[in-house]
Amino acid sequence: MVIYLASFNIGDLKKVFSAGSDANKARNTEIRLAIFIEENAPQALIDFAYEYLNPQLPSGLLHVSKFSDASQVEIHAATNLALILAAADVQSLLLLDQLSRHKIPARILTSDKVLLSHVSLEGSQGLNYQSILELNETKASRDAALSELARWILSLGDEVKDLAFAANFPFVRRQLAEKIVQDTSKQNALVGGVAFIPGADMPIMTANQAKMILQIAAAYGQEIGTERIKEIAAIVGGGFAMRALARNVVGIVPALGWAVKAGIGYSGTLAMGKAVIEYFESGGNISGIADKLKEVGGSVSESIQDKLSQTENIKKRSLPFFKNREAKDKDQAPAIEVDFEIIKRD
Repeated sequence: MVIYLASFNIGDLKKVFSAGSDANKARNTEIRLAIFIEENAPQALIDFAYEYLNPQLPSGLLHVSKFSDASQVEIHAATNLALILAAADVQSLLLLDQLSRHKIPARILTSDKVLLSHVSLEGSQGLNYQSILELNETKASRDAALSELARWILSLGDEVKDLAFAANFPFVRRQLAEKIVQDTSKQNALVGGVAFIPGADMPIMTANQAKMILQIAAAYGQEIGTERIKEIAAIVGGGFAMRALARNVVGIVPALGWAVKAGIGYSGTLAMGKAVIEYFESGGNISGIADKLKEVGGSVSESIQDKLSQTENIKKRSLPFFKNREAKDKDQAPAIEVDFEIIKRD
């Protein structure tokens, strides 16, 4: 396969391949989820666990056990997360306390109003209302519980485990993918804003975009092989979404070029990331991602062209300022006002 990489050098290409390898390893990282079902727990809670808490990959290990006496529960130190399906009994709170003492992140799922009122337990450490999650049979309650569980998992601060949990549990995927897109978009905005050598930002931005796509694919459980990495690197590395920037940003008022490039780096990356998320959300797989990226490239380029055309307004507002103002101090640069809404608007 011949790869044409207008924006990449060998170092950038190696970074993309390394990112793909890292994403694939993270996807296949072993994770352990323990589900403890209290005696007489409502069937709706058990059905919820059966539907949403079954790992999708062999790397996801699930331990399920029933209990009536928290003191008799065996707790494995290697457990990454624990969920307790609770009835109207204090034993679930005692078990939560034990898990906390073992430094195992844990939550209680319950539909019992009395149990929900137990914000703390005498002699317990670290129990609070946020540890207890209400779940009833309504769709709204289910969706809220899944959203909160995803938020909680991603708040634990392990990026490798984040990808592994997303790959295994679909309810985690969108939140993680959106976080990846936001982080990469902000990073590219910073790259566009601080690059002082013309064109130096392009390889960094496109490499970041390629890594973003690979991480999203891994989060959606996709196996990332060498050929797929080549395809993504070839398309994104070709600068299909950023060539408009390279061709047009030269004509911008120099003092405002950093702001325009920052805005384009942000909005172009954001648009690409959102499109990739929707592709996987609709059932797309890694084998068709190359065609999707080509399709996305056209729309992103048009969006960039629109934003660049709006910079003429920035020019007109800014030129009188540069013509009429003199800096009071030679070492003091004149202040610049930039309408970022024009640059960043989706």
